[in-house]
Amino acid sequence: FCCGRCNRAIFGRAVWCKRACRLSADAPHCLQRDSSSARRPCRRSIASNWRELIAELTAIPLTRIDGASDSLANHQGKVLLVVNVASKCGLTPQYEGLEKLYQEKKDAGLEVLGFPANDFGKQEPGSNAEVAAFCERTFKVRFPMIEKTSVVAGQANPVHEALFTATGDRPQWNFHKFLIARDGTTAKSFSSRVAPESSAFVAEVEARLLEK
Repeated sequence: FCCGRCNRAIFGRAVWCKRACRLSADAPHCLQRDSSSARRPCRRSIASNWRELIAELTAIPLTRIDGASDSLANHQGKVLLVVNVASKCGLTPQYEGLEKLYQEKKDAGLEVLGFPANDFGKQEPGSNAEVAAFCERTFKVRFPMIEKTSVVAGQANPVHEALFTATGDRPQWNFHKFLIARDGTTAKSFSSRVAPESSAFVAEVEARLLEK
């Protein structure tokens, strides 16, 4: 058998693969076995439905942390960097690197979207107003911040649920990063430990910005 989410092999009838992708009992297409019963990756493509997902997501309303209306449609044509953020995490200083990257690359077409979430270690306990004040006071954040949300399985907002479908990854901690191409057809996942100012990550961003 293999996982219908991330295509990795699963031995026996486990419901979780090594990447913590849950197989739903009411979604039999997520389990496939070939005629020889050999254990090998499924051919189901995770990104195959990404265009359709993006088309659907652009119609989903978002709310900014200040209560203003927004949607992914407002950011079409830009390279999107989606990050689940937290104010009381050891990685919270990444705000500084994210803001620096945003200021340096926004004119080239980069948009950073911060999604505050209290999912990991309860490290974002404040209200939307408190989170916004912290970001302004401590890091002078100017990139768009979305209202508090969740990114974990069963509770994830529509954007992160679609990113899971596209990449097979869910955030396992604060400051997980998803980089989405301008045309919305590809997305790449980066762990929380990848610093936004690291040369390798900046190179990834610049490569996406060069794409039309």
